[in-house]
Amino acid sequence: MIWFGLGIGVLVLGGLLAVAAGGYRAWSSAFGGITALAGSALALTSAVQVLVHGQELSFSWAWEVPLGRLVLGIDALSALFILPIGVVVAAAAVYGTQYLSGPHGPARTGGMWLGFNL
Repeated sequence: MIWFGLGIGVLVLGGLLAVAAGGYRAWSSAFGGITALAGSALALTSAVQVLVHGQELSFSWAWEVPLGRLVLGIDALSALFILPIGVVVAAAAVYGTQYLSGPHGPARTGGMWLGFNL
């Protein structure tokens, strides 16, 4: 589950870095695209791990609300959904990096990468 959490964290961080790059289209696209690829790869690692080993992954956190705990997990069915999502996100990031950093892309792409990565 740690790889999936890291993947989500990388996606969020990459979107924020793309926004911080401001008007530098190439930097913004590089931050957004590279972190989208890395985040997808990390999330796919968890999905493949569940499918290969047949063992569910979970994270549990106790908090102060009625009925008690926050529990997140990846079972075989959710891993099957993560696989195509991760592959499509990675492919779209490769295409989007080239498309948005070119001369026909908009002047500021940080917001687009933030939305894509989230």
